[in-house]
Amino acid sequence: MLLSHAVTARTFNATGEAAEMALVKNFLRVSHTYDDETVIPMAVEAALSYCESCGNVAYVDCTVAALFDDIGDCGVALPLTALRSLTTVERMADGVFTVLAATAYDVTQTGTENVPAQLYINDGVSPSGVTAGAGYRVTYQAGLSDEINNLPQRLQAGVLLAVNHIYAHRNEQNPDKSFPRSVADLVTINRAPVL
Repeated sequence: MLLSHAVTARTFNATGEAAEMALVKNFLRVSHTYDDETVIPMAVEAALSYCESCGNVAYVDCTVAALFDDIGDCGVALPLTALRSLTTVERMADGVFTVLAATAYDVTQTGTENVPAQLYINDGVSPSGVTAGAGYRVTYQAGLSDEINNLPQRLQAGVLLAVNHIYAHRNEQNPDKSFPRSVADLVTINRAPVL
């Protein structure tokens, strides 16, 4: 069972980053540059995180780290779809995570937005010395695209609406503002199932 997961790094290419900033600034109708290096990139990252969590999909290339208590005979679904590559699978052994050989596990490769990759452990060994419930740590690369500009239009629109909402409410004292329903409607079409 999945205990937790986090995007630990996001990869943008330099050319794509400039084009992405132009796309976002055009959508926000921003012509000045003083928000370019801080506010807008933070709004983009927050919007991506929100949209990805709505659809269980990694939109822009990133590194994901996931902790599982156990990976039984039926395997586990990786939490964010659009798997690009599996980096490491580690098992707790005597209180320490140890990297498994590639022959000790199988993964169904998938690059689609609505089918989660499945990870299977096939060496018959169970975790030992487990602390805090984490028996396995899995690190992988995922993403539908290398930049927002190349996302399917409905996903791009959802991310841009979320960025707009964050940017428009950046100075408000009430942080409990909800995202517009249209954001979730756009990014949850064909939502990847959580198994």
